[in-house]
Amino acid sequence: MSFIQSSLGSPKVHQSQKPISARRWHYISAVVLVILYFHFFIARIERVMDDYLNEHTFRQELEAPAAPKKYILYDANIPGQGMGNLLNGLLSAHMLGDEFDRIVCVSEAWTQFHAAFRSKLHGWCSGLKQKSEEEDPFEVDSARIIDFDGPVNECELQRILGSDRKIVYIVGNTYPRWAGVTPGLWDQHYEPRKKLTDMLPYDQQPSTVVHLRCGDNVSDKRKGLRNATLVALKKNLPADTYLVTNKVGWYKYFSEWKNPGWHGVRHSALVVSWAKVVHRPPELVNLELFADWYTILKANRVYHTPSSFSQSAIHFNNIGSKMIVGLEEDGRVKYEDESFRRDPEAPRLVDRKGDQLKECNLYIVYKTDHSGTIMVNKVHRKTYTLKS
Repeated sequence: MSFIQSSLGSPKVHQSQKPISARRWHYISAVVLVILYFHFFIARIERVMDDYLNEHTFRQELEAPAAPKKYILYDANIPGQGMGNLLNGLLSAHMLGDEFDRIVCVSEAWTQFHAAFRSKLHGWCSGLKQKSEEEDPFEVDSARIIDFDGPVNECELQRILGSDRKIVYIVGNTYPRWAGVTPGLWDQHYEPRKKLTDMLPYDQQPSTVVHLRCGDNVSDKRKGLRNATLVALKKNLPADTYLVTNKVGWYKYFSEWKNPGWHGVRHSALVVSWAKVVHRPPELVNLELFADWYTILKANRVYHTPSSFSQSAIHFNNIGSKMIVGLEEDGRVKYEDESFRRDPEAPRLVDRKGDQLKECNLYIVYKTDHSGTIMVNKVHRKTYTLKS
């Protein structure tokens, strides 16, 4: 045994074979934890930065178009035009703004609108030069697009909007031959103010809304309002239907339907009112009017008699709808599509070329004084072709 030990020598223990001490294990574990924590911390920072950059980029795309920034200033100063026509004009302004890369701002003078809604691009519009009454409203940086004036010179309108002018001033109540409306256009640009939402007499937005628009006077006869039609309408629509009307006496007739319960309604432009509104604050009457319009705007389905008030909300938000025009022979309610759905959609103004552009030789003369602006002359310029 001693011989074997002397021959082989005493066994040696290598340094690598020594057991790792507890202190060293703690040290290694701490280093690994620090590395893992640093890794997750960096990953978290990257996610936060990505979220911030994505949100910042979205806001830039929404609020800050490519420089130089250009604008449309929409002016709602059209004497005699009700709220529906003015909102049709605002819709048209936004469509043209999207097409020609211009921010749309609403004139500060339209205080009724600003009392009810806030522009999401208010920061860009603040301080924008307003059109003064002393200036000629139809200079080269202005456009008038009003249906009762007839068609507009589409070549001239396209040229003005596509120019480098910082501000184009638009007054109008229509679009030059309606093109398609971009979905979500309203929500992209506006939100209701708290005092408007406080006026809404419901907790949950009504799904089905009926708008019955009584005429302004005895000569203003509107389709869809005969007693037999109203009886059929009452029978055919669901009990949770919500009624909007300027004739508040109909609240009682359609008693099973919900309604806002206003005491009266006043026309937004004319000296016309229905029921008791004389001694009520104008701001309150205005908010009630916009509460009705906003209810239509947010509905899923709308049935209405002929009215620009409801049609403007339907068109702005692409709502499923039908216009009530009377009774079928079998006694059912007769419906029609609105004119903007019946007529074929035209290309966007910015995309029109050649023969797609209409009235390009049209020249309109306007006269402006203290009472407003009127068209005094409309002529077609002669065009000549040079012979070679």
